[in-house]
Amino acid sequence: MEKSNFLISLEQSPASMRREIYINKFHSYKQISFEGDQKQEWYIEANNKIINPKSPTRKSMECAETDILISIINLAIEIDKNDGFDDQYNSDLKPTCIQEILGWCKIYGIPYHDADFWEEYLQNNNSNNFEDISGFGIILFKERILELYKIFLALYGLTTFDYSLVIEHMPYILEKCNLKEEDIPNYYALSKIFNHVIPILKDILTNMVSKAINGRISLCYDKEHERFFIFPDTDDLISVAYHQLSFLMSEADLKKVKLCTKCKKFFEADHGSTKMCPQCKRDYNRDFMREKRSRK
Repeated sequence: MEKSNFLISLEQSPASMRREIYINKFHSYKQISFEGDQKQEWYIEANNKIINPKSPTRKSMECAETDILISIINLAIEIDKNDGFDDQYNSDLKPTCIQEILGWCKIYGIPYHDADFWEEYLQNNNSNNFEDISGFGIILFKERILELYKIFLALYGLTTFDYSLVIEHMPYILEKCNLKEEDIPNYYALSKIFNHVIPILKDILTNMVSKAINGRISLCYDKEHERFFIFPDTDDLISVAYHQLSFLMSEADLKKVKLCTKCKKFFEADHGSTKMCPQCKRDYNRDFMREKRSRK
């Protein structure tokens, strides 16, 4: 097990983020609906019936420093681009949005167990065996990742001095906190955030991240590598993403997350000068070499 760089190496810090998390992977995922009293509710159903119904779904997965966080932020970018977050009704969900969520689930499993899904499933099916099935509501999932998305972009804007991001996304944050722009005097002018306001905004965002983290946090010791690590023991992957974000914030290391200049998605950069994500960099190098060979 290699040293984690999530905080900093053992020589610099006594604790680091655990590289292994728990995920709930199933054999298949699909969109389903239940007819409620008021409206039609849409869910993602995860099922293991096709393979081994009794097999446990809670498995460990190697966790990089920011992979869950970045994957959810990039999922939110795709949903925002293709479907938007403004619709409040499940019937308005577009196929592109569903496909993006299903694709994410196939890699990371279900984000969390949703009690509402089991309640609806029990009302609409004779079986109450939940050993091989689970699910989550699509609208609630979208609301949760939207909040993470807004918090991340506001923090990213403050960290990279891109205050246009802060001005764009802070109104949502303030509304969630039951605040108004008038509650923060001299908030901004001409697309600039005033210096005296920045600590106030950071404090608001910090409180939101703290409230969003669910699950128990333990401090453990790795005898083999002689280091401590912090273990977020939770099945909620959105909470894991908040854990990862909090570690980036605590080490003032948010700048190592960058926006790819080509695909416009976030990635964790190896060094400060990196401008493209690994996939786009590979594609660029391949196309460059292909063009170079064609000139000979």
